[in-house]
Amino acid sequence: MEAQKINNLPFPLPSLRETEKVGAEPGKELRPSCPGSILSDSQTLTKIQLLEKQAAQPCERVGILVELAEYRLEAGRIEQAIELLERAIRCHSQAAQPVLLLGKAWESEGNYDKALETYLEALQRGVASAEIEAVLFRQEFLLNTYPRSIAELAIVAVRKKSGLLWRLFARVCEINTEYDQALTFLTEALQEDPNDIASLSMLARIAEKRRKMDEAALWHRRILEINPRLPVSNLFLAQQHYAQGEYAAALPYLARLQLKDRHNRSYQLSWLLAHLHVSGINSLLEEELEEIRKWQDLTPEEQALAQELFLLAGERSLEEGRARAEQYILQALHLAPFASGASLLAEVEQRKTERALYKKIVETLANEERTEDEFGPATSIFSSTEDLLSSPEKGWQKRPAWIRRVLPRVASRMVGASSSEEKDQRR
Repeated sequence: MEAQKINNLPFPLPSLRETEKVGAEPGKELRPSCPGSILSDSQTLTKIQLLEKQAAQPCERVGILVELAEYRLEAGRIEQAIELLERAIRCHSQAAQPVLLLGKAWESEGNYDKALETYLEALQRGVASAEIEAVLFRQEFLLNTYPRSIAELAIVAVRKKSGLLWRLFARVCEINTEYDQALTFLTEALQEDPNDIASLSMLARIAEKRRKMDEAALWHRRILEINPRLPVSNLFLAQQHYAQGEYAAALPYLARLQLKDRHNRSYQLSWLLAHLHVSGINSLLEEELEEIRKWQDLTPEEQALAQELFLLAGERSLEEGRARAEQYILQALHLAPFASGASLLAEVEQRKTERALYKKIVETLANEERTEDEFGPATSIFSSTEDLLSSPEKGWQKRPAWIRRVLPRVASRMVGASSSEEKDQRR
């Protein structure tokens, strides 16, 4: 393995076997192929010892220095490795390997400025730029050398016309909360690729961080023009519309989220909430609510949404006189206590009392209609009694107007009945 590693170096080491086999012909003096080379016929040297002896000779080779420096780095002898690599660069200024290792050595020492200088000097000398740029344009390295690295490397991005580099610079600036500079770089990135979703997403995110929500919404809508199913943008716009009470506008974005992830309970609960605000209680929604009551192991987010949903369903059911109002409010209280819970339950009890009274009145009036023919079909104020009895929910929803119309007549009858009773008693 070591032999293969040595053969793959850009500056191969002399073969140890060749060195060991070199010998003088009979009667001739031994002459090394390179003045100062180490030849050992009498003793065996370890690989590192041999490299150290070869590196100490005037005729040093870059490959030898680089390999020895690697051993020094592995052993944690950073200063010795740096010295060897600087010698290698002086010997061969166009070699990329010693530059990469020297930069790595400086980084391991925590001296990122020296590492940056090493890479930049190599670029100026024309060293294989692809390899040097690969280590330069790392987000972690740019953060460790910010802001100098951004200032020094912007010219490279201009030359390359790379939206990817501009976006990388923008991300580094965003992390450092330099939002204005980040926007400058993102503008350059979008000039290279106007449909770059990553850059548009960063613009939306920066607008959110700066609390410019309307601006963020514009960027999210632009993103959805390119990719309508992107969850982040759909969720942002759904939440924004919902928070502003624009429930109908939130529904399409919530529907996309549900379509994208049908098993996401939070998306389902959010859609039902918006739908309940828009359309009120209906039979289909009641079926959905019954299924949600059976859910187990809710996350904190799901629990909060479910409580809001059942509370709203309870309030709407109270307004519409539906029988399940108490059930929904109790379910909301079961999920988590809330301040208005007791007052809502008290209102439920009051409505139940009113409902019982209402039912009694309707039954009484129906009985009177069957026994008296006081009013004709066209003039009877009780003409809708049968309809109300056949559809109690419908009747309860119409109770305020109906009671205002009927109760005066009921009261007058009650007064009349009382007067008759008093006269009978006097007689």
